Formats: sequence, structure tokens, C-alpha cells
Amino acid sequence: DGMANTFHRLVVHLVWAVRARRLALVGQVETTVRKALARKARDIGASAVASGGTADHVHVLVRYPTAVAVAELARQLKGASSYQANACEVDDERFAWQSGYAALSVDAAHVAGLRSYIELQKVHHAAGTSQPDMEFASADSSAADTDASSQGEA
Repeated sequence: DGMANTFHRLVVHLVWAVRARRLALVGQVETTVRKALARKARDIGASAVASGGTADHVHVLVRYPTAVAVAELARQLKGASSYQANACEVDDERFAWQSGYAALSVDAAHVAGLRSYIELQKVHHAAGTSQPDMEFASADSSAADTDASSQGEA
């Protein structure tokens, strides 16, 4: 089998927001979402290297296999995490993600720094030190499937 000798190191930085930027990723919902992201990544043969965010958006750094398309990875992670968030939602409003997402390829040399950035999202946002080129979650859901490079130029 020629594929047995295939080498890959695929890492993607995914970012998406809670629908309407509702401040829903707090407390038990935030914990549940982060656990669901890690669990679903494992289920599909990927690995959530880091996840973090603020009350209205999430960043996930994921190593993924060649057999999984980035669009499918995002769909699976968003679906599983919103399902679990709704199972524990403390208010009457249904939890939902925006329809789009940003996906940025990550060079192996930048994984450690990006992991730290993602894990310290709340600190960066509170201190005003978030990096605009890493904050692609659209403020509205009309940016569904917008190319991340065009979002970065906006």
C-alpha cells in the first residue's frame, strides 16, 4: 500500500461565533462546548490541540487526518458542540452557531504560539491585545462560507 508511507502534518485554526453574537459561552455551556469539541475531534480521527474564546466566539486549533475535509471537520465540530450546549443550556433561548466559519492553515512552526494565543483568548480580549488577523468570526451570520482570506482583508 503506497499510502502507508504518507506523511502529513495538517493543522487548521477554526473560528466561529455564536449566532447573533449572543454572550452564551459562559459557565457550564463553555465547559460543555470545549469538551464536546475535543470529543468530536477524537471521534473523527483528529485532535483538538487547543480551544478557547470569549462569551460570543470560539477558536479551535485542530490536527486532522488527510481523509477529513476542513469543511466536514468544521461541520462536525459545530454540530456536536451546539447539540451538547443545548443539552445543558440554562436559559430558554436555543444555542446556535453562526452559519459560517474561518479556517486558516497553520505552519508547524506556529502551532505552539497559536495554541497559547487561543488558550489565552479571554485575557487578550480583556487587555485589548487580540490580533485582528486571528479574529475572523463574523459579527453577523450573513458571512456564511466567506473565504477567510477575504475576511482578513476587510
